[in-house]
Amino acid sequence: MSAEREPLFENLDTIDAGIVGTGGSADAAFESPRTTLQARLSAQSLSDGNARTRATVSFTQALGDRFKQVRLIGWAESLRYRTASTTYFSPSGQLRVDGGAEYTYEFFTPRFRGDRQQRITGGYLIGVDNDGEFYHHPTLRLVFEFGNGLAFECPRRLDPVGGVSGDERLRRAAGGHVSTGLSQTRLSLGRMAAPC
Repeated sequence: MSAEREPLFENLDTIDAGIVGTGGSADAAFESPRTTLQARLSAQSLSDGNARTRATVSFTQALGDRFKQVRLIGWAESLRYRTASTTYFSPSGQLRVDGGAEYTYEFFTPRFRGDRQQRITGGYLIGVDNDGEFYHHPTLRLVFEFGNGLAFECPRRLDPVGGVSGDERLRRAAGGHVSTGLSQTRLSLGRMAAPC
């Protein structure tokens, strides 16, 4: 269980208004060489008087020893806001389920758990929510660890090929401007990470 405080980077209006969410979260995780399972539950009060709860579950599974670079991915989220807002996407209850796969290329093969990681990963997920809206989520991530706790990470969400992206769904719901994917490059030192 942990306390958290985070800005609401949903669109330009929420950024300009400086809306911030504060609350608590609980996390659970399981990891094996082939399988990962993560769950997270959070509840936040927003500085505009609204409140939200979110529950997420994610699952990955390697295809096997011969194809361990390929992982199947499943992800589900339940999102609920206390009141609807015209400024940002705030459903009274939304359930979304995504599924897909990702491929990871290791620039060198780590031999032990603590070895440096230098890899590039590409993936594609397609999802649907309880309103029948489809989502497409292509991604590309580059990770370089230099040792001594210093790492360079560059996540990138690519433009969707078809269907509705999360940003487009937000644009439709809020009827306003929205930033396209707040992807960022991070320089990590130990457990600390900051945008570059």
